[in-house]
Amino acid sequence: PAVVGLSDLQGQTIGVIEGSDITARLNSEHPRIRIQTYSNTDRAVKALAQGDISGFLQAAPVVDYYVRRKGLGNLKVALQTPY
Repeated sequence: PAVVGLSDLQGQTIGVIEGSDITARLNSEHPRIRIQTYSNTDRAVKALAQGDISGFLQAAPVVDYYVRRKGLGNLKVALQTPY
């Protein structure tokens, strides 16, 4: 199913980069979304491509670069968030 907003990810796990200031905000505003931290974007994108997580919060141009560089055509930017 298409992801239209963060509420569509309730009960699922999304990735964020360790130390990111969005973690506390996500926990507060979306407590039913599980968060998995990653040390870098490469690891998070790999986890997403393998289906280990349902989403990854990162700037769209950064994710797009990794998707193209790694040839991960099964991934796409689903939505923009205020984070």
